Amino acid sequence: MTGLKSFINILLLLMTYTLNTVSCVEEVEASTGGDVLLKCVYDKVELLPASFSVFWRDKDDNNVLDIRGNKEDRKAQDERFEDRVFSEEKLYEKGNFSIQMKNVQRSDSGLYECNIPGKFKESVRLTVTDKRVGPTLPGPSDGCSSVTPIFSSWFSFFIFFFSLSHFYV
Repeated sequence: MTGLKSFINILLLLMTYTLNTVSCVEEVEASTGGDVLLKCVYDKVELLPASFSVFWRDKDDNNVLDIRGNKEDRKAQDERFEDRVFSEEKLYEKGNFSIQMKNVQRSDSGLYECNIPGKFKESVRLTVTDKRVGPTLPGPSDGCSSVTPIFSSWFSFFIFFFSLSHFYV
């Protein structure tokens, strides 16, 4: 019976991490040498503090673009993205932190992540091909995002200790 109890507690712990994260990756295609929009729209902008940060990273965790204090911050930007990645500061107040990448190359293909620490995370998979692809225009978010609620860490912490207490009883 103790083995079954332990198994159930471990299963609950794993489910906590799985159920608290909803994820979906938006797929975007672009042509070599063209421009592309990587969308990141946070619809709960009223929950952001007056001064906030947003971090764009690529598949290798390189700095694509940072937004600090509600302004672009290029100090730590990876050289591959210098003079090629831009955002529209006037759209930040609407929760739009999308970036435009110019002159895309095949090496730009991969996963990109837009992260507002502790609040929101959105992923975009970019595929760059040699074939001609129509322009990607800004538009409303399609709801395809990866969101981790803030309470999930505390909830997981509680479940973990709850499981441990039952494991040793």
